[in-house]
Amino acid sequence: MRFKNVTRRKAGLLALVVVVFVSLTTQVKADDWKLVWSDDFKYHGPPDPKKWEYERGMVRNNEPQCYTRSPRNVRVENGHLVLEAVKGKVIDGEVFNPFRKKKVLEDRIIQDYSSASICTLGRASWLYGRFEMRAKLPPQAGTWPVFWTLGENRSRVGWPECGEIDIMERMWQRNNDPMSGIMTVLHYQRLLHVKKTGQYKSPNFFRMTAMHGATTGFHVYAMEWYPDRIDFIMDGLLANRVLMTDIDNVTVDNPFRKPQYLLLNLALNQRNKGFREAVFPAQFLVDYVRVYQKSGAGL
Repeated sequence: MRFKNVTRRKAGLLALVVVVFVSLTTQVKADDWKLVWSDDFKYHGPPDPKKWEYERGMVRNNEPQCYTRSPRNVRVENGHLVLEAVKGKVIDGEVFNPFRKKKVLEDRIIQDYSSASICTLGRASWLYGRFEMRAKLPPQAGTWPVFWTLGENRSRVGWPECGEIDIMERMWQRNNDPMSGIMTVLHYQRLLHVKKTGQYKSPNFFRMTAMHGATTGFHVYAMEWYPDRIDFIMDGLLANRVLMTDIDNVTVDNPFRKPQYLLLNLALNQRNKGFREAVFPAQFLVDYVRVYQKSGAGL
């Protein structure tokens, strides 16, 4: 989930995508991890305010939706967190619109779509651990569900210096195949001498046979974050591995050695072919979110 047009643009701004494919036959075990934070959504109503904060308004990437805290967009019911994108005029007052020339609080934001984004900023953040979500993704073209983290120092250093880890991001779809765009991504500020100025993106799409049915059933998406590497795991299979030394070599200050907080959101991607024909509402259903830590994994 990028922050295009929201944060300051610097010479050499780089969102580096690191993808290292690992044998999909490798089974990953979650033994010896101790649960330190969780929300299993075994209640009804708004998300637990002791655990979650809302993002509101037009937050990033010039996306077509307005994030709200309305129960039509975000609620807990039937044991699931529901993030729901709705088509229809929405007027949300007293929220920040970063795409106006003057960055001030607007009296009203009027958008054709509304959705929701929640995070643990100000509630909880972690350095290293296992981050896990069990979820069912929306099938509609152009829906953009993301399970991700940001550096808790973002307000001080900006993006991408704060670092971003996209544990599960479904941004693009090819031929209306909802699995074709599931990816893991790292964003951070890269040294000027390593790459030309501007934004760099490398191909980062991958498909996993075990993950077919992501929009018809629930699957487990996880990240195991260690001092020496970051592993991305889907349904118990190791999908990607990023070595921390590779990031050390191209950054002044590796942001993935500092605490990050969690985010869950359902954005909309109007650049996706088929978006205008998509039928709404669209639901991103989350069964649980859990964070584990253990000795020897940075503790």
